[in-house]
Amino acid sequence: MISTKVFYKQISLTAIFIVSFFLASHAEAASLYLTSSNSKVTVGSLVTINLLVNTQGKTINNAEATLQFSNDLIDVISVKGSLFSLWVESPSFSNSSGVISFNGGIPDPGYNGGGAKVLTIVAKAKKAGTASFLFGDAAVRENDGLGTDILSGQSPVSFLIASNVSEPEVKPSTPSTPSTPNNPEKPVTPPANEGVGEAVAISSPTYSNSETWSLAKSGVINWGLPNKTSAVETLIDHNPYSTPSVKYAPAIFSKNISDLDDGTWYFHLRYLLNNNWSKVSHFKIQVDTTPPSDFSVAPEKTNNCIAGLRLSAKDATSGIDYYNINIDDQSTVKVLAADAANIIPLPQSEDGRHKILATVYDKAGNKTDLSTEINSERLNAPILNALPSEVLVGDKLNISGQSDYHNAPLKLAINSESGVSNEFDLTTDESGKFFFNSESIANEGNYKISVYAVGCNEMTNSVITEISVTAKTAITGSTTLKPISVTPAKDYSLIFNLLKVLAVLILLFGWYKYIIIERRLFVTKKRAKRLSVEILLDKANKELAVLEKAKKLKKLNRNEEKSVTNLKKIISDIDSLNRNKK
Repeated sequence: MISTKVFYKQISLTAIFIVSFFLASHAEAASLYLTSSNSKVTVGSLVTINLLVNTQGKTINNAEATLQFSNDLIDVISVKGSLFSLWVESPSFSNSSGVISFNGGIPDPGYNGGGAKVLTIVAKAKKAGTASFLFGDAAVRENDGLGTDILSGQSPVSFLIASNVSEPEVKPSTPSTPSTPNNPEKPVTPPANEGVGEAVAISSPTYSNSETWSLAKSGVINWGLPNKTSAVETLIDHNPYSTPSVKYAPAIFSKNISDLDDGTWYFHLRYLLNNNWSKVSHFKIQVDTTPPSDFSVAPEKTNNCIAGLRLSAKDATSGIDYYNINIDDQSTVKVLAADAANIIPLPQSEDGRHKILATVYDKAGNKTDLSTEINSERLNAPILNALPSEVLVGDKLNISGQSDYHNAPLKLAINSESGVSNEFDLTTDESGKFFFNSESIANEGNYKISVYAVGCNEMTNSVITEISVTAKTAITGSTTLKPISVTPAKDYSLIFNLLKVLAVLILLFGWYKYIIIERRLFVTKKRAKRLSVEILLDKANKELAVLEKAKKLKKLNRNEEKSVTNLKKIISDIDSLNRNKK
């Protein structure tokens, strides 16, 4: 009977597992790896396979996995758990399907460490061959309250099953002086790998492929050992054939390495069995954590256009792998490093500025991004030299001109008023000049000659220059031809400039007329004012004469006398002012 306490623990653990299934954020850290007690066994013998976990600094409370084994070569005898005390699914196996599975947990505070034994598997060899234990689905969950899956890698194991094993000749091992990362040795011819016992297979969930580059400066290395191994020696350096010298007794089955500088490293291992050192195993590790440098994307220009892009970058360790190029947020183009030595052609696009987003990757996966712009300008039009406006039927047209682009393609077209069109390809010389002699003109009529520069991919983004020519038949018996005059294409710029000058003259003339009219109006106002004053003054004198005449007939009172005096004074002032203005 399961106790109530254990039952509730299992229920709680199951709830955590269910929540973790939905909330896992896959913060990778831990690794699962398999080791074998023997790298080579005989048919009928037993072999022990251990499943180990390395949390790499994290604390875990659960792990689960499905293992697949070579059930045609071996039979599993037993599977026992070690690290975990709580089981959602107890360890089980099936020889018919070749599957081992488990799902176990551990109470708080969990487990943090390396090389802990999760399962011990005992199997019996039944047929010669190479037997393997491989991982199916697997997870290692962190004790963070969320059950985050932090599994970063799995390392399988394999061993050889032979029908019989011959004892090797015992020879003493001769260690060589190890090198260090600070003093890497130059590559040398592999020395004779002397030792008793076969070299073991080395694997790593971090550096799964020795021939590829890795971004990881730290990782774990695993290996299997024969039964009754008493010690191992390891070493990591830059020499591919060093003999290890750092001893571990009792023997260990994995090792964490850290802080590896960029470059190629080698991990070396040998084991001590029955007081004899085995042959040395070597495992290559390639590390590159530095992104590419000196990255540039530059337009490759010809006379007439931007023909493409020139890509350039450097990576001292693993080397450049490929580039991604995106223009104006269109589809991304992948360019391999080998192809980047050539000009990368671009499709012809509209005039103006174009945005380029580029990324370069090295062989380890480091990348460098770059954003830049290129400017595609409109081509300048060629200039045609003058041609006679009239030619005779049977004559040839000697066409010439000047372009801004040397050794560059042009298109020249001769179009008749009847709709016949002929187009010709020309190339300018070193100085940009071009020449063309047409065939004899067969018919009378008007002909239009046009020429333009040709851009990349024979796309035209140039202004066209045109002139017209009229062909006539010569008058029989006449030795004098009509005068020949040059009629180039209409140049509206001269007319426009003349119109501008004329507009300025009209404005100046209008301003002059305005000043004259204002002046005349001022003089007229002044005269009118003077005339008004004279009229008023005349009326005032007449009124004063009436009063003087009345004064003679009767005596004026004081007020009337005062009015006469004031009126005389006013008339005198106005008359004086009027004389001064004159």
